[in-house]
Amino acid sequence: MSFELGAALTATPAGTTALRSGHRRRRRHLLVVPLLAISVAIAACGTGGGKPASSAASSGAPAKHPSAGASAGALDGPLAGTGWKLTWSADFGQPGAMSKWLYYSGGNGFGLHQLQWYDAGNATVDKSGQLVISADKGGGSNTCWYGACQYTSARMETKNTFSQTYGEFEARIEFPPGTGLWPAFWIEGDNVYQVGWPACGELDIIEPEAQNPYLVAGYAHAKHYRHQSFLTVPQSITAGFHTYGVVWNPQGVTWYFDGHAFSHMASYKGWPFDKPFFIILDLAIGGGYPGKVTAKTPFPAKMTVDWIRVYRHTGR
Repeated sequence: MSFELGAALTATPAGTTALRSGHRRRRRHLLVVPLLAISVAIAACGTGGGKPASSAASSGAPAKHPSAGASAGALDGPLAGTGWKLTWSADFGQPGAMSKWLYYSGGNGFGLHQLQWYDAGNATVDKSGQLVISADKGGGSNTCWYGACQYTSARMETKNTFSQTYGEFEARIEFPPGTGLWPAFWIEGDNVYQVGWPACGELDIIEPEAQNPYLVAGYAHAKHYRHQSFLTVPQSITAGFHTYGVVWNPQGVTWYFDGHAFSHMASYKGWPFDKPFFIILDLAIGGGYPGKVTAKTPFPAKMTVDWIRVYRHTGR
């Protein structure tokens, strides 16, 4: 399979804001855990979109993937004896897999004109033992920022249940097609409620562009700093499952698609990517990044996650 690389790095000057159209700004929302509901402030991933650069641009040497040497597409964790250890996993067919997550509830749109009401009931496990986040028409009796909610979906995270500094974070996911859909698999700094976004740091492992399903897109956000990673592939990524991951260490972050490294961000003085990060999965609807929902956008839309795995390098 041939790929066209395109990576771009943007650092905003000191004294300016890194927020751009498409960023999911922080808003108050309700975070739901099984049998418990608490109010918290959120941060959300996002980006201003944009087009891939005409040529690859990277900083420093890429971080070595633990599965280096495996066959293409075999990005399913470290090879035996490589010095990597599994520290956390979500194999959704296993008992207790869904209890590892916290679930958002609300429909404030995050200041981005998103249309969904988030409901934990939209995250289920199918007969194949895979997580399915469903977005569908109809908001029940819920009220969103614009009035009666038109859609429901789900958003889930591991804050307060799991976080880690450095390592490999990867997942095997099938994304839904259709403009107006905004799915993502990303990680964010554990201190988000103390320092705010983007000072906490955020790594978007995969944030598809609904209007260009042939583009693999990943991002990093920090204060006055933004990295964009793009890979053009010959087949729509919504046509089936693919594995998306990052290898993150004190030297930098490298993005992977089906075992292929396609972008690297080198570490820099003062970067916030030196502390525990937690995992987030979501499927938003509407907002500037994915475009508007149209009559051709298929509903229900389903983001299916086969598994998620996190590894730590043991130094061997």
